[in-house]
Amino acid sequence: MTNSPDPAKEIKTSAGRFPLVHKLVEFADIRRHYAAMRKALIDSNRQGGAYKGWITRWKNRFNKVNLENQKLQIEIKQLWQDKKELADQIKDVSEKYEGMAVTLNKLQRFEDAVDQLRDLKLVVDDQVDAEGQWSSNSMLDLQKGVENFLEAVDEIVNDDVNTSN
Repeated sequence: MTNSPDPAKEIKTSAGRFPLVHKLVEFADIRRHYAAMRKALIDSNRQGGAYKGWITRWKNRFNKVNLENQKLQIEIKQLWQDKKELADQIKDVSEKYEGMAVTLNKLQRFEDAVDQLRDLKLVVDDQVDAEGQWSSNSMLDLQKGVENFLEAVDEIVNDDVNTSN
């Protein structure tokens, strides 16, 4: 007896002849590899989820930066608008008060004349108390102080008369 099967006596067990058996064998092979396939699927999903989480995280950061950028653009536009308004206001104020320099100079001269006249009057009073009479220099100084005071008053009064007409 030989152990080698005779090809003529071999029983045909093709899938066409025994389809259920072949399906069962195929199913058994799948069941054997089910645990490995399940583990591979879990690992794949975990890795895919990690990628999705990474993508979501960077997408959120990108959206946040874009939102901040838009806010900054709006703020820049607002600051430019404010700058323009302030420049217009400064222009208006400078136009309104440009003529004030002349008036300020007149008032400054008036105050200086008043201060000078007061100082001269105090000096003359001290001389009169000390000597008992007015000196000619005191009278000339006081006369000059009064003239300066009257000129300063005339400048202001003449300007008020010219502006009211």
